[in-house]
Amino acid sequence: MIQASAIEAVCSALTLRILFHHVQLLELLEGKTTTDLQAVANAAPGRLPAWAKFVGGPNAVLPGDQATATVDLPAGNYALMCLIPDQTGVPHAVLGMVKPLIVTPTGIRKVVALKSDVRVTQWDFAFSLSDPITAGSHTIEVTNAGSQRHEVVVVKLAPGATAKDFGAALEQGGLGVPPGLPVGGIVGLERGGHGTFTGHFVPGQYGLICFFVDKKTGAPHFIKGMPLDFVVK
Repeated sequence: MIQASAIEAVCSALTLRILFHHVQLLELLEGKTTTDLQAVANAAPGRLPAWAKFVGGPNAVLPGDQATATVDLPAGNYALMCLIPDQTGVPHAVLGMVKPLIVTPTGIRKVVALKSDVRVTQWDFAFSLSDPITAGSHTIEVTNAGSQRHEVVVVKLAPGATAKDFGAALEQGGLGVPPGLPVGGIVGLERGGHGTFTGHFVPGQYGLICFFVDKKTGAPHFIKGMPLDFVVK
């Protein structure tokens, strides 16, 4: 389990005017190392190779807050990266925010999964909720049933705003004030991937949103149907 102060930004060309960070866990396949990953990130900012597998991590909260995500990591080489761009559009990973992580075998044959009370399923391109999210703390399981990488950004929305409004504000380069605040979630998961995150919800309007970019069209997933608005009572 990894905890971090974080706020979501995507691997596309979104530029925020205030420095935030998140933690994307990447499993490095084919014997690759963080040195190899850094070299690719430097050569092609915003693009990551196929041997870097997205396996989740804590998503979007304001500076000073915490986000908690839990993922099952097999033994192997991993990297922790911040993919958020700076004011000039350069991802923080290119500026040095890459950290190696080695996961060693434990001898435990079976990992007991956290017990979740709500399930979020990601599709191409939609979210579905197993149950309404009520006020209080929840452990939320996320499964990517789509064919592309997806994420979950949880947003506490301003009155009358929608998750799509929030996404559009960030897509405009962060020049305006987004109509809401990110309050957690889980970063990128590959097809078939899953993980959990915990969050505390107060009554109000919320949204789920995915900022990852469609491989075919280059459009953010929230444009293609991956904002979901809901009310917490």
